[in-house]
Amino acid sequence: MADFRLPSSSYTELTKLIKAYSSNPKGGSLDDISQSTAIHRVVVSKNSKFLIAAGIIKGGNLKSPTENGLNLGRALSFNKSDEIIKYWKNIISETDFFIKMLTALEVKSGMTEADFIGHIEYSSGQNKNKESRAGSGAIVEILKEADLIQESNGKLISSKNLDTTEEEEDEVLDNSSKSVNTDMLKEEKNDLSSNISKTVSVGRESGVTININVQLTVPETTDEKVYDKFFEAMKKHLLS
Repeated sequence: MADFRLPSSSYTELTKLIKAYSSNPKGGSLDDISQSTAIHRVVVSKNSKFLIAAGIIKGGNLKSPTENGLNLGRALSFNKSDEIIKYWKNIISETDFFIKMLTALEVKSGMTEADFIGHIEYSSGQNKNKESRAGSGAIVEILKEADLIQESNGKLISSKNLDTTEEEEDEVLDNSSKSVNTDMLKEEKNDLSSNISKTVSVGRESGVTININVQLTVPETTDEKVYDKFFEAMKKHLLS
């Protein structure tokens, strides 16, 4: 179990703080950030512990944004989706706690959101209370915003696992399609062979009957174009 300081606010309130810090690159006090966000200085102080742990801000009494924090704050301010994903991913990749939570989700092949929030809350080492619950929910939202987790069949699942599942489904569908096409080709081949091998009778006034049997060998191939051309030629010259 880790000892990690969770946010004390929702994701929405947390992003207000990140944007406020990014607008003060030279550093801002608790009062400065509180005034610019209309968030109580006590709440600002509690969240600053998470922001420092995640490498978003740095400093003592005057706290300034890190490079990642500055870039993320600007991306949030201008609502640049691709940039938001990029800089959240940068922050997450450099924070052990985030990595451990993603690993747990991958190992368990997904969890319900309530279970994942509970796991984050427990793993942080904090006491269970309203703030830790809100902070755990904010962690989940951060991972969603970074496009690292998604909802699938009522569970939160790592996007990595989701990509693997989709690839497996595509492979099954592809194999199924190939099987259906092969069966159809076999049926068409059999129909054509049946039609061609039928006896063609030509009547004569003298009562003489001429029987013509034509036997063809269809080339073995999985290329549908070969069969298409073969069938087209046979129908044109023999079945018309």
